Amino acid sequence: MVSSGKILYRELTNFPAWKVSTIASAIKLTVIQIEYNLLQRTADREFRSMAEYFGLGTMIYSPLAGGHLTGKYRRRERTDQSEFD
Repeated sequence: MVSSGKILYRELTNFPAWKVSTIASAIKLTVIQIEYNLLQRTADREFRSMAEYFGLGTMIYSPLAGGHLTGKYRRRERTDQSEFD
């Protein structure tokens, strides 16, 4: 399908680095998509050097950790009043 022009780029997402490495050894990949934010830093340890070695582009998703880095999910301060008072 790549040779016929129906697929322009091969991409993987949500695979562990060892599987991406195995697949990239067998077929030419273009880009990997990984979760990356201040809470999820797996890319620094696992994907960075592997992507450089295979010449893969990197796209990230969930840069705000599903809203956890926006302040939306703060711990409520304890008070003597209930939330219904």
